[in-house]
Amino acid sequence: MPASATEPSQREQRLASRLQATLVAPGLLLREQPLGLHFAHGGVDLAELRQLPTTVLGLPLPAPERGWWFMDTETTGLAGGTGTLVFLYGGLHFDGQQFTLRQWLLTRFGGEAALLDGVIQTLQHTALLVTFNGKSFDLPLLRTRARLQRCALPEQHLLHLDLLHPARSAYAQRWPDVRLQTAERRLCQFRRQDDLPGSEAPQAFMRWLRAGSDEGLLRVMDHHRNDVLSLAGLTITLAQAFQHPHLHDADAAGIVRRLRRQGYRVREGQGQLAFSA
Repeated sequence: MPASATEPSQREQRLASRLQATLVAPGLLLREQPLGLHFAHGGVDLAELRQLPTTVLGLPLPAPERGWWFMDTETTGLAGGTGTLVFLYGGLHFDGQQFTLRQWLLTRFGGEAALLDGVIQTLQHTALLVTFNGKSFDLPLLRTRARLQRCALPEQHLLHLDLLHPARSAYAQRWPDVRLQTAERRLCQFRRQDDLPGSEAPQAFMRWLRAGSDEGLLRVMDHHRNDVLSLAGLTITLAQAFQHPHLHDADAAGIVRRLRRQGYRVREGQGQLAFSA
C-alpha cells in the first residue's frame, strides 16, 4: 500500500496542529476539548442541565451519568441520500460532572469508515441524544452512510430529543422563523461573531480537498462548536419556557397542544404549566 494512503501529508499535519487536534486514522482528525462544568454559552450556565426536572419537553430524561450527547453534523449538501457525505461529526458530551467537546473531521474521503467508527462509539455510550432537526436530517444521513460502509448505528437504547419540534410548538407563532441561530439569539442571548454560514461549509471542505486551503475549515469547526453548545443551552431555556411560557414569551397554547398530543395531562395556573403522564 502506498505510504500516502496511510501516512498524513504535511498539510494534514499542519491542519492538526492549527486545530490542536490528533490524527486518529488516515484521513481523520479528532479535536477534543474538556470544558469543565460551569461553562457559559451566551447568558446560560450549562451546569443548569443538572437542575432540569426528570421530564423535559415531554421526554423523560435518563441520568446524565449515563451520557448525554448534543450532536450535530456538517455535510457536503442538504439533499441527503447517498450523494451527501458527512465530513464533520461531533458534539458536546455531558456526564453530570463536566462537558467535553469532540469533533471528528475528514481530511480525505478515505477517512469516512473511521469517522463512522467514532459515531458508533459515541452512540454506544450515550443514553440521551439531543439534536436540532436530527430526526429528519442528521440521523437518517448517518444511517445511510453507515449502510454504505456495511455497518449499523446502535440506536435501540437511545432517547432522542429533537429540539426543533418543541421550539416550533413554543415559538412558531412568535418568531419569523425557528432556526437554530434564531433560537440561540433569542433564548440564550448568544450572538455569533464572524460566523461562517452553514451553507458555506461544503465549499470550505471542497477547497481543502482541492487546494489544501484550511482557513474555511477552521471557521467550519468554530461554527459547529457553537451549534452543539447552543443545543445544550437551548435544552435549558426551552425547558424553562415550557414551564413558564409567559415569562419567556412562548405560546402557551402551542405548548399545551404538544404535551397533550404526547399523552400528558396539563394544568395551568399563575402563568406556570405543570404536566404529568
